[in-house]
Amino acid sequence: MHVKVRVSKELELITYSQHWHTANCLLDRARSEKKGSYHQYLASITFVAFTLEAFLNHIGEDAFSSWIDLEKLNVRGKINIISEKLDIDVNYGSMPWQIVPELVAFRNKVAHGKNELLFEDVVVSQSKYDDHLNIALKSNWQESATQSGAERFIKHVEALCTEIWLASGNDKITLFSHGIQSGSAKLDA
Repeated sequence: MHVKVRVSKELELITYSQHWHTANCLLDRARSEKKGSYHQYLASITFVAFTLEAFLNHIGEDAFSSWIDLEKLNVRGKINIISEKLDIDVNYGSMPWQIVPELVAFRNKVAHGKNELLFEDVVVSQSKYDDHLNIALKSNWQESATQSGAERFIKHVEALCTEIWLASGNDKITLFSHGIQSGSAKLDA
């Protein structure tokens, strides 16, 4: 006779926190392993963008009973409506708010990628031309995929999320909580 046990589990998954953790893990990995780090930085910044949008959806669901209709707004629209509801002054001309258009543009370039023809025509000294030929051309969004770029996006998105989180009446300690899982087991009859 085989005894069977019924196992039940439940997890409140906080998606924006999962994305945030992924962005930081990728950044940490890139810092520790320089070879191939460009790709880690690129992915880290992309997950920072995912974090922001998922965070706004999380806050929006709590703040608006009609969020299902409002979640179709773009990131800036979501920030504006949430900030108005929570009485937050948004100034896209200064940080951390200034990072939003840059992050959204980065995310859109990565998500909706299109081929580009990159071109450079510069004059360099004869002693430097060989070195210059070996430097790959990069688009503007690729130029952001560096350690300092990833750290800058993370820093400002964390500040932005913190401001919204605190204005919504939450405690800073729980901002990037991964959620709670519970479980139980009992003999199955």
